[in-house]
Amino acid sequence: MKSEMQSIIKEYYHVIGLTPNKSRHQEQVKARAAMMCAMRQFKLTTKDIGRVFDTDHSTVCHHARKHEANLEHWPGYRRNFVAAARLCNETMKYKAMQSKLKYVNNQLNRLNKMKKLLEETIQSNKHV
Repeated sequence: MKSEMQSIIKEYYHVIGLTPNKSRHQEQVKARAAMMCAMRQFKLTTKDIGRVFDTDHSTVCHHARKHEANLEHWPGYRRNFVAAARLCNETMKYKAMQSKLKYVNNQLNRLNKMKKLLEETIQSNKHV
């Protein structure tokens, strides 16, 4: 999961036009905070998000608490958050489709086995 989330983060920084670093410059903090909050909306744990950003879960909690105020009062935060949420949403849709496809394939395998068994049973009963 970490590598998958890191690829989303890489795309996110490309979209917002920023090169990521661990500095405390306002634009860097804003970008990290927006992505952390977007990830929280998709039910990732604070610990998992912290691991992706190589930070403590308490940092994620801090940004989550400040999220609503940041949306209203921190210039550029809303734009970053929208970009982050869109990327997370697309990823979650993709994962849901993968999960559904796996389920359908499992059902098809089960039904094909049942079909084969029925065909064999019919064949063996033809000679009776």
